[in-house]
Amino acid sequence: MSARSDRWKGIFLLLLLGLLVAILGLPFLGTALLGSLLTGSLIAGMAGSAVVLGGVFMLSGFQAASIAAVGGGILALSIRMGKSYVDAVAVAVAASVLAALLTQGASPGFMIFSPEERQLVMSIYTSGGIARSDAVSLLDIMDYLSPGIGSLHIAAGTVAASGLCLGLVRRRGRDVDASIDQMRLGLFPAWLVIGGLALNLMGDPFSYQTVRVARNALLFLLLPYTVIGGIIARDYLRLFPGIALGSVLLLVLAPPVFLGLVALAGLLDTWLDFRKRIENIKERRRNEGPPY
Repeated sequence: MSARSDRWKGIFLLLLLGLLVAILGLPFLGTALLGSLLTGSLIAGMAGSAVVLGGVFMLSGFQAASIAAVGGGILALSIRMGKSYVDAVAVAVAASVLAALLTQGASPGFMIFSPEERQLVMSIYTSGGIARSDAVSLLDIMDYLSPGIGSLHIAAGTVAASGLCLGLVRRRGRDVDASIDQMRLGLFPAWLVIGGLALNLMGDPFSYQTVRVARNALLFLLLPYTVIGGIIARDYLRLFPGIALGSVLLLVLAPPVFLGLVALAGLLDTWLDFRKRIENIKERRRNEGPPY
């Protein structure tokens, strides 16, 4: 009875995750289905993938189909080759964002707000008591950062789709390691963040579009470093629970400062390897034994 209960619980969670992925967008549901289909029988998987891509194209257009094809293909290839799943998700996110940028065109899509979206957001803001002039200013900021916001949307959708794909693959009995504790991005993204910060600080010598690209890239690139910083912060809190109160106070009183420090820790981990230092502390404590 317990095994049957666990089975139905797993199915329910998959359906719930599938609903979340569908809400985030059809291309991400396509990503999950392609990744799952192409890890089984290759011929049947390719036939099923063609049907899925055709459906995504018919319902959401070429950009959506491109995102699904790139993201799902990378996930499937990594599983079939036994590569690191976490690294594959990171590559799938970057490739999906690149695919969206290359297929954007002039029409509204993931990287541009449509007039209908502007009108909807405006009505929500004004009905919530925000003055129209303030709502217009907020919309102007959102327009300015729309490529970065669109990239974050694609990143969130691809990560959720990866989770759904992983669940579907595991239900077929295939074991895939998806631990994120050792997630690393390498030097190139780190230098991109530093370059973006420098452009943002200097600003004036550069053109409007150059600074806008730098700020939108920063908005997107800081997300994975915040995740890495969160892993580091979690591990330090486990080692030194006494700093938990100060961390909570900082989070409550100054959330931007807290998040900035977390992202900075994730970025500096590229060179300082905080997680290696944490492992060294754990090893030293194990060797010293319990206190008497």
